[in-house]
Amino acid sequence: VDGIISPGTEWDTWFIHGSDINESTIANNYDIKDMYAWWDSTTVWIRSDVWGTPTLLRQDPINFNPAFYQWVIDTDGDDTGELSLAYNRFDTGDVLLYDISGVSPVLLGTGVGAYGSIVEVSFAKSLVPLALAPVSDYDVQMYMILDNAGGDPDDRLPNDGWVQTIPEPS
Repeated sequence: VDGIISPGTEWDTWFIHGSDINESTIANNYDIKDMYAWWDSTTVWIRSDVWGTPTLLRQDPINFNPAFYQWVIDTDGDDTGELSLAYNRFDTGDVLLYDISGVSPVLLGTGVGAYGSIVEVSFAKSLVPLALAPVSDYDVQMYMILDNAGGDPDDRLPNDGWVQTIPEPS
């Protein structure tokens, strides 16, 4: 996780991919272009691209709230999120994984994140309780929000609903 896209490396394969149009009401540095997710037996990686250059700066510097990225993950395909992953939620650059399946969020642990030409975050799959682990990779779906802490609308990908796992060709 270094925040840099390198052709022919880690992002040539993914399980989840969603794209969003360039929205004229959102500044390009806060306007989501693509989201990718990939995992193996030990780690989950998520990549997000914006139409401009990624930033964690507030769009409105007077705003007390930080700019942050959030990914909501549905691990069982029932259209409700069980996990929430947040990058910079408390203006510290931390990557925090929460169980959001109950009444109140429960912190499960931390991951790593970086931004440069892209935003990348990852967390260990061992942080996910067995009860929330997907039965199948094809049960997983997600959406993301980029909160710009400013005047433009926050962005969401997709604008409504979920991005589903891409099935393998048959």
